[in-house]
Amino acid sequence: PNPPGERAPCPEAMLGKTATIFDGGIAVLLHRLKGGRNVVASGPLKDMQHQAFKAVRPKPELVRSAYNDFARAGVDVLTTSTVGLRIDDMRENRDEALEDIVASARLAREVALDNSSKRRKVRVAGCIPALPIVEDDGSDPAVVKEFQRATLDTIDAMMPYVDIWFVKDMGTAY
Repeated sequence: PNPPGERAPCPEAMLGKTATIFDGGIAVLLHRLKGGRNVVASGPLKDMQHQAFKAVRPKPELVRSAYNDFARAGVDVLTTSTVGLRIDDMRENRDEALEDIVASARLAREVALDNSSKRRKVRVAGCIPALPIVEDDGSDPAVVKEFQRATLDTIDAMMPYVDIWFVKDMGTAY
């Protein structure tokens, strides 16, 4: 075992062969980029993730910059910012939420293509967020059906743009 605080060694020859490196923390990165604090304010992570998701259409250049930073850092997979999608987005304006979902997936795909080469393919993971943001245990059949519909609509919207799926905290209600 490694001493506390030290990382396990990872020989360069193993990178990309036995491990796939995903991006992570797009909300925090957006907050740190020039002009990002006006888009993603510091606060609870779930609020920052929601702000990052909602930033894709009004501030695509900022989100593109964040994705490019991840790609230049060597990630293998860019994750759509849909981790910040909330069930209330679907309830309040389903069409707008679906436009945001598509914009997120399309932008990740564009950046992945821009940063791919013959030697390295950057892929896109469609993030299926923890949508059942309700106070009960989810046993209400109407809530379960609403969650299932929102999940399937999210998958359908991103399907043309993603290579793999990343399921975030399924079963977590917060």
